[in-house]
Amino acid sequence: MALSISSIIIGAVIIYLVSMIIIHKFFEKIFKMLFFIISALLVLAAIYFIFLKGA
Repeated sequence: MALSISSIIIGAVIIYLVSMIIIHKFFEKIFKMLFFIISALLVLAAIYFIFLKGA
């Protein structure tokens, strides 16, 4: 019982560390991609409203 609990804790810690390394590695790329998508959506929304007001 104690061995299984400790192995589960060790596995969770390893998964946590690996996920943190991956997130730290790709955080800048993901942030830039999200910023690009949000800015593109804002530009599309602005163009859409301009065309609605123009029409």
